[in-house]
Amino acid sequence: MKNVMQITNKYLKLSLILVFLIMLYNCGTHKNEKRDNNEIVGSEKVIAGSELSLVETSNSDFLSMDNIKSKDTWELVKMNGKSAKDLFDKVPTLSFDKAESRVQGFAGCNRYSGGFALEGNKFIISRLVTTRMMCQNKNDEYGFTQAMESVNIAKYEGNNLFLFKDGQLILEFVKK
Repeated sequence: MKNVMQITNKYLKLSLILVFLIMLYNCGTHKNEKRDNNEIVGSEKVIAGSELSLVETSNSDFLSMDNIKSKDTWELVKMNGKSAKDLFDKVPTLSFDKAESRVQGFAGCNRYSGGFALEGNKFIISRLVTTRMMCQNKNDEYGFTQAMESVNIAKYEGNNLFLFKDGQLILEFVKK
């Protein structure tokens, strides 16, 4: 009986280790996969933009170092034309560290950070890094971080921040 218990305990320990490793592997961001009906091409995600374009936000100004405030926190309102509250239980945020040229915030479950650059009217976010907590809540964190990395233009108007990819609005934030 003692031998059976020892064997059972060994299999239980091995099973727990295996489950832990599978969970750890699944928490990472994976390229070349399809999620939320957005097409993956190579290692880039083609994101369907909303109906609003750069032309329709002509009253807004391009983001510049002069109008970035490090103390401001922005909350996601829409992603690809869909309400953030429909996509996330906990809505993503964005803030800037102007001195370090970094962005950071909450992506729906995990925290993220990365560099940013402003070159004329171009706004570029470098590869984001995230914490890797296991997420049980409703969120499209993968879609959000991919959208952030694809942004190439940023405009703001009043308390709204608009992030575009190739002229199509993909992310809209409001100042908290």
